[in-house]
Amino acid sequence: MALVLETIILTVIYASAAVLLFGVVAPYLPIRHWLTRVWIYGRQQTIILLLALSALHLAIWGIPNALSVIFIVCSAIGIGWCLIEISPYFSVSPKQLESANGENGFSVLLINVLQENTHVSAVLERIIEADADIVLLSETNAFWASNLESLEQNYPHQHLLPLEEHNGMLFYSRLPIDSVDVRYLCQDHIPSLAIDLSLETGRELRIFAIHPRPPRPEDAVQDLDNELEIVAQECRDHDGPVLVMGDFNEVGWSPSVVTFQKRSGLLDPKRGRGIYNSYSAKNILMRWPLDHIFATGDFSVVAIERLSACGSDHFPVRYRFALKA
Repeated sequence: MALVLETIILTVIYASAAVLLFGVVAPYLPIRHWLTRVWIYGRQQTIILLLALSALHLAIWGIPNALSVIFIVCSAIGIGWCLIEISPYFSVSPKQLESANGENGFSVLLINVLQENTHVSAVLERIIEADADIVLLSETNAFWASNLESLEQNYPHQHLLPLEEHNGMLFYSRLPIDSVDVRYLCQDHIPSLAIDLSLETGRELRIFAIHPRPPRPEDAVQDLDNELEIVAQECRDHDGPVLVMGDFNEVGWSPSVVTFQKRSGLLDPKRGRGIYNSYSAKNILMRWPLDHIFATGDFSVVAIERLSACGSDHFPVRYRFALKA
């Protein structure tokens, strides 16, 4: 009986490790499918689980045979692979954008409010607490637009695009809005915004606000990649300060976002500062960073902060930037 139980436990360990190791390589397979892409999110969880499985194996059985050696070696490779992917976000890693004080700067607040969320007061509290110069809210429908009308007092410049099916965006700014272009780049129901703002320095800031669909059965992953490719080219062609912001539904270390950075020339403020998991606010075991801002080298970073939850499945994230002279 003991031998049977031992065999079952060992089989579970090896099978679990095999699934996790498949997940390590799956996002890099030449297949654009949601079943291969979703594995890129949980690199932190993959590291912890592979470490736990390896420690359990070593504690009970040690390394008695060749299969055990293969298991330990493959687990170590998987852990190392994941660490290499997420390590640019560790505080000991180089920063892509240099640090600065708060002079000549502005702040941006991102909140995916979750359309079904009814905690309007909590969202308003976070917006007031953040006191940001620019606020981008996603998954906002008519309910949210009407319940956030009080923001007009502090944000005289707005562009409101309330939509159903988690596709709405509400943009609030203390900085004057020069122009807004609402585009449907890859899917006729998924909007993005191109907004030009006037900075106090007299320069113009171009903001691209996006919210592509996540990898899932009802949406082609190709659409997400294509939207990032189009925005990347627009960033490359634009002469002046640029910020791309929103719920990317991708982590910063995903191949698609890494490619987006290379093609756009934009920099990640979080690199060298922290991972800042913004999802899920409802499940501590399933957390990864989906909400991002990427910037041109015109900016330096004063601070990045994840704020308290507000009823959504995303945490609010506030960025404070300084504009270089």
